[in-house]
Amino acid sequence: MDLTSNTTTLLNQTSSTIQLPFPSLLILFLTLQQIIFVVACTSNLFVIYTVLRYMSLKDSSNVFILNLAIADFFTGISTGIQILYMFYRHLDKNAVTCLLRYQGVGSMTIASQVTVFLLSIDRYIAVCFPECYKGMTSKKLSIIFVTLPWLVSMFLSVPPFFGWNNFDIAHTCSYSLLFTPDYFWTIAITVCSLNLFSFIAHFLIFNEIRKFHKRTSPLIALAIKDKIFKRGIRGSKVMLFITIVFTICWIPSMSLSFAYANGYTKDSNLNEASFWLAFLGILNSVLNPVIYAWYKNDFRKACHKACSCCYEQHQTD
Repeated sequence: MDLTSNTTTLLNQTSSTIQLPFPSLLILFLTLQQIIFVVACTSNLFVIYTVLRYMSLKDSSNVFILNLAIADFFTGISTGIQILYMFYRHLDKNAVTCLLRYQGVGSMTIASQVTVFLLSIDRYIAVCFPECYKGMTSKKLSIIFVTLPWLVSMFLSVPPFFGWNNFDIAHTCSYSLLFTPDYFWTIAITVCSLNLFSFIAHFLIFNEIRKFHKRTSPLIALAIKDKIFKRGIRGSKVMLFITIVFTICWIPSMSLSFAYANGYTKDSNLNEASFWLAFLGILNSVLNPVIYAWYKNDFRKACHKACSCCYEQHQTD
């Protein structure tokens, strides 16, 4: 989430020695940023279309994938528009536009983490309590799963627009200076706690699978076991991988919030590290569609249908 504040810092530090409109490193960064913008928006828009058109929303895992794709799509949008702050520097002078610079990506990160957490709980119930899970699946519950991540995201992202910020005393529109220590603590603890609970849920899931394999012969048992249980196992493997990738991409950047909360807001080495760590976080929006296509069989089949229809339509035209 500190991605664009570092571009400003980088520009200010090098403009006195390099007589170019933008430093070469900043130009490289902006180029990579726009590549992520295009790839993330295109790939996640295709995921959204494929899920809505060719996959059943009665399957809760598809609902979660749809939610993640929407969050990743808007993360791509938020990343792409950051270039406007390089050409229209007056946007940094206004509190609302300055906050939007960071809260766009920040709110999508929170929505993604809540979605991953709910997805982990869903897989835990599906595998560990399959009989209960049958009675839980309903349209009303799917609506709750869709809306809850966005409600939590708004609850945590909107308060800075109503005074929970340091804009009046910050010298620049810098992420490390813009928010209060209390806000950094709140965001960091929330995201890291949800991530921890997600891993605990996955640990319990695979512990249950291990017990199942010890009780019965895997090949025979998996052939006759309830379909919901088998689907739950396959879905759990995919969602565990999604959780791991999310953690690798976002937790290093999120950990900087702990440092900022403890007053390390002007450490040059920390700010330089945050430049790359935040970029790593943004990459998660590009990686998720690859995970769906690589590990989720029903999504691959839906993609094949979508591509076949597009090809047939093109041939007809």
